Amino acid sequence: MVNTRDEPHADSDLFRRLHVIVGDSNRSQTVTWMKLAATHLVLCVIEQAWRENRPSGFERFTLADPGEAIRSVSRDRTGRAPLRLADGTTTCALTMQRAYLAIVEDFLTAHGELVVPSDGDHDVLALWHQALDAVEADRWQDLASWVDWAAKLRLIQAMRQRDPNLPDARIGQIDLDYHDIVNGTIFPRLEHGGMMRTLLDEAAIEHAVGNPPENTRAALRGRFVKAALGKDVQFSCDWTHVTLTSPERMDAELLDPFSATPTEAYERVLAVLG
Repeated sequence: MVNTRDEPHADSDLFRRLHVIVGDSNRSQTVTWMKLAATHLVLCVIEQAWRENRPSGFERFTLADPGEAIRSVSRDRTGRAPLRLADGTTTCALTMQRAYLAIVEDFLTAHGELVVPSDGDHDVLALWHQALDAVEADRWQDLASWVDWAAKLRLIQAMRQRDPNLPDARIGQIDLDYHDIVNGTIFPRLEHGGMMRTLLDEAAIEHAVGNPPENTRAALRGRFVKAALGKDVQFSCDWTHVTLTSPERMDAELLDPFSATPTEAYERVLAVLG
C-alpha cells in the first residue's frame, strides 16, 4: 500500500513521491530487487497510459477495501482468498498478479525502449512467473531461498520438527528478529549459511556505501560530504540540499534526482571547501 507524500524531495512541479506505508522490511536481496523492479514497471505502464489518455488495464482491479484485502492476503498462503473489488465482484491475489504480469509483459513488448533502466527486465518477469507458479501449486519450498515469508516458514517448520512444543511466543520472536535490520541475527545466519540467494557480495556492498551512483544527485551529495569531512566546517546534507553552516552559511539545492550535473550554487559551495 502506498500514498503520495506532500514532500517530493525534488522539484514539486515535476515529481511526486510514493510512500510505502505497510509491510515488514524485506531482507532477501532478490525479493527486494524484484519488488522495486516490478513496482517500477507497473508505474511505467500507468505513466504511459496517462500520456496516451487511455486506461492502463489495472483499473478493473480496484479494491473495495484495500486494508481488508491486505489482511486477507497476508494470512493466505494459497493466493486464493476472495478479495472484494470496487465494482462488486470478487477476485483473488493470484488472478490479480497474473493480470498485472500480463499487462506489464504487453507493455514491454510495445514500449520496452521507454523503460530506464531496462537491464534485468526479463529476469524480473521470470521471477514473477516463478513466484506465482510456486504459490499456485503450493510449492512454497521453491521460494524459501529468496522470498522472505517462505524462508521464515522453512525455518519455523525445521524448529518445530526439533521441538514440537515450540511456544507461539518463540515463533513470534523469530518473526520479529528476521525483519530486524539493525539487531536481528536470524537472517544474517541464514544468508551466511548459504540458505538465501544473493545478488551482491560483501565487497560490492561495502563499495556502494562509499561510492554513490555517478548518474544521480547522490554523486553530488557524496562529493560534498567527502569534501566537508576533510575540513573544519559544520555542514548538513539531505535529499535536496547541501548546506554549510560554519564558518559561513552557504546552501545549494539539488532538485533533480536524476542529474549529477553541478549547479552554480553547488560549485560555489564546493569552491569554499577547496
